[in-house]
Amino acid sequence: MFLGALGSAAFFGLVHGNWAQGIYAALMGLILAWLYEKKNRLWEPVLFHSAANLTAMLMRGLLWHW
Repeated sequence: MFLGALGSAAFFGLVHGNWAQGIYAALMGLILAWLYEKKNRLWEPVLFHSAANLTAMLMRGLLWHW
């Protein structure tokens, strides 16, 4: 499982276009894969991913208006 998650995370990170987003995406992918493997339920990684996206959108909005 780990090698598959690592390869997928590395590829996903590379296609994000820049190092900052790539590293974030790769680490997030590893965390989400670990969470799925640990709990064996899909809704928890989906909820975690949604919360991370919502946080990023809110932070972008706050910083845009600041």
